[in-house]
Amino acid sequence: MLWLANRGFSCTGLDSSPALAELARQHTGQSVIEADFVSFDFQGMDMDALLFLVGALVHVPHERFQLIFLRIPRALKPQGHP
Repeated sequence: MLWLANRGFSCTGLDSSPALAELARQHTGQSVIEADFVSFDFQGMDMDALLFLVGALVHVPHERFQLIFLRIPRALKPQGHP
């Protein structure tokens, strides 16, 4: 997020850990939502693009992957980039 923010992008992060979300806010100056991407409702977020770090998937049971990959793109604007 910091790399993107330093290049002029407005970012919104998502982390299930309140402590890590706060750390990200402090270091980036960007918004971070405290939530689990398995259950978070991404609809209506109106994002231009998504950057999903696959390293986060190590914390998710394999059988939940399909649900996650169907839900996350709901955050995009109609012309957004997955």
